[in-house]
Amino acid sequence: MFGNPWKQPEEPFNTFEIDYPGKLKKIEEKVVNLFIDVGKKRGINSKKSAILGYFYVRKELTQKKLVHLTNFSSGTVSMTLSQLESEGTITKTKPPGSRNFHYNITIKTPQHTLDSQLTLYRTFQIFLHFFDAIKEKIAKPELVQSRPYPAIYNFVTTMKEILGRYSHSIEDIQEEGKNISS
Repeated sequence: MFGNPWKQPEEPFNTFEIDYPGKLKKIEEKVVNLFIDVGKKRGINSKKSAILGYFYVRKELTQKKLVHLTNFSSGTVSMTLSQLESEGTITKTKPPGSRNFHYNITIKTPQHTLDSQLTLYRTFQIFLHFFDAIKEKIAKPELVQSRPYPAIYNFVTTMKEILGRYSHSIEDIQEEGKNISS
């Protein structure tokens, strides 16, 4: 399981190479999924969006770590890294004594993006209150017994859950954006 204890490590331990535990992993997955969702709406390949999401969270990665995180083939990751490098989104360096290239994200979150996220978050909060009001209004006994009630109730509950998840993801991204900007 641990391999040969006498074998020298390929390169020094890097904190960006670790797998995040528990809640940090879930936050990372939320950010990556949000990047994929937004990318789809903008016509960006989902694999490229996922890789950008991981860079947004980790700032620095190796191709090997990206293959591990995404489960994409080495070829797909290599091609996407080349594309991102040619666009100027990431830079490639080879630290002294390292066998692998390290890729770093070069862009910071623009203020207009953070403002848009805040507007989206506020809109989601308005919808959450709206769905709360609907849930309260349809809770009347005469409506609970009606035939369309289960479908309406399930729709409202599902929408609240989805909006709540996106709201939490936006909160996480907002906090990370503040940390990057400062």
